[in-house]
Amino acid sequence: MSITKPRRRILIAVLAPVLVLIAAAAPLAYLTFLRSPEHTPGDFLADDRGDKPVVLVAGASSVHGIGSADFVSVLRERMGEERTFVNAGHNGDTAADLLARADELVAVRPDHAAILVGTNNVLAAETDEETALSDYRTDLQALAARLDTETGAQLAFYSLQPLGEDLDDDGNRRLARFNQVITEVAASVGAAYLPLNETLTATIRAEGGSQPCGFSLGAAALAGARHYYLGQSWDEVGRANGYTVLTDGVHLNDRGASAAADLAEHWLRGR
Repeated sequence: MSITKPRRRILIAVLAPVLVLIAAAAPLAYLTFLRSPEHTPGDFLADDRGDKPVVLVAGASSVHGIGSADFVSVLRERMGEERTFVNAGHNGDTAADLLARADELVAVRPDHAAILVGTNNVLAAETDEETALSDYRTDLQALAARLDTETGAQLAFYSLQPLGEDLDDDGNRRLARFNQVITEVAASVGAAYLPLNETLTATIRAEGGSQPCGFSLGAAALAGARHYYLGQSWDEVGRANGYTVLTDGVHLNDRGASAAADLAEHWLRGR
């Protein structure tokens, strides 16, 4: 059955906005969620290692740094002439996921390795927190053991950034227990402890931040659209959402990323 011209015009009018949204969503998904970070382990291994000390930064989306500010790139800009920085961040990873990628981390043979992973563990821990904490501890210990025994790298663990800026809500109380695990694991394996949570918490309290965690994939996509399509800085994205050091309730804005880079730089320079 043929479609009459009036019906065709109606279909075009209905479908046109949908097609526009699809056309806009595909590149946004790539920019915000799917593309690789700069200088991955694969990139590094494909090149000549060179003579500079190698710093591996591994973790989940806050390390990956495409849907938020990229603190590994900040470090590379500050210290790239003296060290090689490898970004082993992967969006969505838990500590178990990172441990499953240990072969590629070990293959880099880093001189230093900094780990920031666990936010996704916290987000998934609402139903069985005790088991989640136990598994998290086991995975961090196993990851540290592999990096230590197979590379001899100097290790550092970041504490996890707040979940939103209502520091007294249930999410941040739960997160505090995971940060306690990080503190204990770092001490037990002789790793440095980089107090990202404590640093950001101090800033939030000083500036009166109180916005609860409003994270969702939609919120992350909207943050990406503001940055990549509207040209807003990650700080501007965060302010639009009511945050001081975050963009969408989970990920770091420029201020948060600068704090993460400061901590690693001080560690690497022995301050």
